[in-house]
This record gives sequence, C-alpha cells and structure tokens, in this order.
Amino acid sequence: WDHIGQITWMGGGITRGNHTQWAEFNAYADPEALAVLLNCGVPFRMVDLDACRQVEVTEGDVAALLGRARAGGDDRKALLADLLGGYVDIALERGRSAMALYDPVAAAAVVRPDLFTFVPAHIRVEPSHASRRGRTSVKAGRSDGANAEIVASLTAEELRRLCMAPLGAAR
Repeated sequence: WDHIGQITWMGGGITRGNHTQWAEFNAYADPEALAVLLNCGVPFRMVDLDACRQVEVTEGDVAALLGRARAGGDDRKALLADLLGGYVDIALERGRSAMALYDPVAAAAVVRPDLFTFVPAHIRVEPSHASRRGRTSVKAGRSDGANAEIVASLTAEELRRLCMAPLGAAR
C-alpha cells in the first residue's frame, strides 16, 4: 500500500442506492473489497451517487453531439454519441430526462480536484446482511475517526463541461 498516494472511488450513496434501495452497484458488487480499502490506511475519497447525480447528460446533448459528428464526418464522435445515447436511454426507460455522468465525475475528481470540496468522513459498508448488502453508512464533517473524505459540494456546470469537452459536446 505504500506506493499508493490516494484512492478515489465512484460508489456508495448517502441517501439511497441505485442497485437496491440501500446500495449503490459498486458497493453491492464487492462490499468486502470496499471494507478492505476503507481500512488499509491509504487516503480514500468517495465520489458518491448523490454527488455524481448533480452532473447530467440529456437526450438533447446526445442529439447535438451526433449532429456535430455527422456534419464534420467524424465517425469516432458519431460512435461516442451513439454510446452516450444508449446511456441516456437507460434514464429515459426509468422515466428520467437525464443520466448522471457517474464515472466521468469521479475521474474529474482526480484531474480537477479544485472543482470539488471534500470533507472528512467515517464510511462503513455493510458486507453481509442480505437486504442491506453494500449499504454505505457515512458520518461526514468530523475529522476524528475519519477513514475517508467525501464530496460535500462540486461545481456542477464546470464539471459537465469538463466531462463533455472530449466528446466535442461542451456548451
């Protein structure tokens, strides 16, 4: 663990899960591994569902990206627009008008930490209880007993631009 400076993880949730009522998918998939990471002594940052849900992409974003890709004859951007469209379709099927940019927001926390405010937190994960497997319990704001940091706030529109810019979709 000595050669790892920090772990930034997209996962967990303070208010609710996305895989079960209680658990976010990544925490649910391997809560035992998450427990190891939380207790290994390496600085740990959690970019949770609630933070990621503040940065969204819409059907209109996909249409604009696809239009620019077609106008410029860029097959790679057209493919990316199609893939992003499939992602947005998940939200639409669930009755939502937009989809959070989960993993790109977590990646942005590594490359642009200035767009986030992190606070100390104590995070615990439920590893075995069948109905609450993967539930993350977070006590944020106190440094005593903290084993992590969690996003307290972020600059959503700037993060959205940052995440969409490589696709040629920044507005």
